[in-house]
Amino acid sequence: MFKKFTLLALMGLIASATLTAQTKFVDPMFSVGDPTEITYATNISILTGAPALTDIKADVYLPEGDDSQTLRPVVVTWHTGNFLPKVANFSAYGDKIDSINVNIMQQVVSRGYVGISADYRKGWLPTADNQDVRTGTLLKAVYRAGQDAHAMARYLRKTVAEDGNPYRIDTSRIIYLGTGSGGYVVMAHAVLDRVEEIAKNLQFYNQAGDLLVNE
Repeated sequence: MFKKFTLLALMGLIASATLTAQTKFVDPMFSVGDPTEITYATNISILTGAPALTDIKADVYLPEGDDSQTLRPVVVTWHTGNFLPKVANFSAYGDKIDSINVNIMQQVVSRGYVGISADYRKGWLPTADNQDVRTGTLLKAVYRAGQDAHAMARYLRKTVAEDGNPYRIDTSRIIYLGTGSGGYVVMAHAVLDRVEEIAKNLQFYNQAGDLLVNE
């Protein structure tokens, strides 16, 4: 009787361990550390009045307690905001600390991924009287943001090739997610990947619709 009881107890422990086993990259296993802000690129912004160089920022989230040496996929989120700054776009959303993006970071990083919530350049003329100016400046805003998404991929590969891979990422598994207009950023990154496919006469306009400079 004792042997039967011991066998049943052992089988129960094995079954319990099987049910509670966690799989990295699938189940939440780690706490999420506070993000570190980085500058992943510097490029021309039109939100500075006259076009000027500006630093483009992102927040990097890492899983705490991940002691393995396994390379980690990286998930980059691109926020919504209609390609205008928060408040100017008549909403409470529009940067890398939007609640939905932070929540995505919590979900993926707790499973062992590296998480990055990225800003990108904004600015177009939604109030211009001329429809061509409205459409043209919006398309150029998407183009600039897509270029920032390319810059992020280059930055991540640089951290591996030149900086000793501080985030321990697998550059063959870089995942881009976009919320709202951030989805257009992801699509622009995926589709507009050849310089010769881009028109050479991209232009900047000021808020009055006056041409400032060719891009």
